[in-house]
Amino acid sequence: MKKIAKALLLISTISFVISCANTTTKAQSTSGVEYKKTLDSKIGKLDFDHDLPTAASSQKLFDELDFQRATQSVFWVEAAYNTYLFEKAMDEIGVQNLGAMLYNEKVHAGHEVLTPNQSVVYLFDNIDLRKTGGPVVYEVPAGPINAGFYDEWNRAFYDFGMVGPNRAKGDKILILPPNYEGDIPSGYQIAQAKTYQVYSITRVPLSKDMTAEKATTLLQQIKTYPLSDPTFKKKFVLMGDPATGGKEYRINRQKGLKYWEQINEVIQNLEIEERDLYALSMLREIGIEKGKPFNPDERLKKILIEAETIGHAMLVNEAFTIRYKIPDNLKNPKLRHVYDDTEWLNLKIMSDFEGQREENYGAYTPRSILWYQIVSVQQVWTPREYPPGFGQTYAAIAKDRDSNWFFGENTYKLHVDADVPAKHFWSLAIYDVETRSFIETEQRGVEFNNRISDLDYNEDGSVDLYLGPTAPEGKENNWVQTIPGKTWHAYFRWYGPTETFWDGSWKLNDFEKIN
Repeated sequence: MKKIAKALLLISTISFVISCANTTTKAQSTSGVEYKKTLDSKIGKLDFDHDLPTAASSQKLFDELDFQRATQSVFWVEAAYNTYLFEKAMDEIGVQNLGAMLYNEKVHAGHEVLTPNQSVVYLFDNIDLRKTGGPVVYEVPAGPINAGFYDEWNRAFYDFGMVGPNRAKGDKILILPPNYEGDIPSGYQIAQAKTYQVYSITRVPLSKDMTAEKATTLLQQIKTYPLSDPTFKKKFVLMGDPATGGKEYRINRQKGLKYWEQINEVIQNLEIEERDLYALSMLREIGIEKGKPFNPDERLKKILIEAETIGHAMLVNEAFTIRYKIPDNLKNPKLRHVYDDTEWLNLKIMSDFEGQREENYGAYTPRSILWYQIVSVQQVWTPREYPPGFGQTYAAIAKDRDSNWFFGENTYKLHVDADVPAKHFWSLAIYDVETRSFIETEQRGVEFNNRISDLDYNEDGSVDLYLGPTAPEGKENNWVQTIPGKTWHAYFRWYGPTETFWDGSWKLNDFEKIN
């Protein structure tokens, strides 16, 4: 046994010596390490000393990080920024709290609402639940009113009128502030808001029988008042036509540092939600924080100005060249392109317009795409099994059949086949890419509508529509003027899409450039 023990001790000693020898060798091998390195990158050369950036490279990395945070914040905040601009413009034309602006002669060029249409008379309500100190009552008369309420993030939170629970028979709605815990009286439809600032988009479709005057009279019957004060009298601001003395309406999207000053105003007035905490932390790192003044130094100002320019360019690129992968769980089978072999893009790119989220992630990209182009979409837009002939759907287009952008100096033709699958009406409206609102030309007409436009139809019931700087000879009734040097895009709307839209047996053609 003693011999075995001595042998084991000897083996252990030899192993320890070998181990020490290996450790010494490894330590000695580091004597040839280079302590200074240079990394080539998209932001230039980065110098490192002992694996850490030098002072100059450290600052370069911080600047790039701040720039990236800012560009991504442009995308994240777009929905709320759009609403902010919309409400700010309402304030500037004199729309008071619980009042509304009413487009009594329909929307015209000079009314810079995002992608509106001239097929309806609009009413937009301005409702600040902080100022009312509690719930607000909203009474709607019976009639062909198609409407919804939206919060500061452009989230639809209640539909009413034709698409509401009473199906145009009249509504009496109680709008509740966020986290409301007071008594809720009976006899009301309940609309629960997530933000204190809310607004409505309320519309009456025009027809030969429903004139703008009749639609205006109907909308002026809508009452809005605090639950605590039924005697409150709602005030309407009539918009008219800017060309004949009506009110101009400009959302005036800002650039550079002014943009970030307005984003700071947005954040100061927003309710904080769990879903937004990480995005708000990115804004905090570039100087925008709720409850704190926005006072960037010269270094940060320069970064923010460039980030707004690049972030906005990225947003435009994403909005008009949609590469977003549509979620697989959408019930609507019409995905990114409404038809497989055309340029018509589907705008219903979220499965949840109310929550602006998908099953495993937030709808960050589609939210920025949609609310760069449009003011809002109703709950009825959320893909569900609606009966044919109910609600509305849109398709967007910015390229001709050869996949080239629409330029105002060119002339294009759109052939619309007969029997358009729309129970109520269809329309095609034209917008300026820069403002996402109506193009402003001498003609001032920006829309075709099968119910109210005086169109010349082909013998088979189809119709050819023309867009260009001058009307093709004999096609004046079917022509909308465009502006050389400016780009445009268009929306085709089906109000009450019927079976042949949903089964794809009726197809919308691409635009053809004809000169």
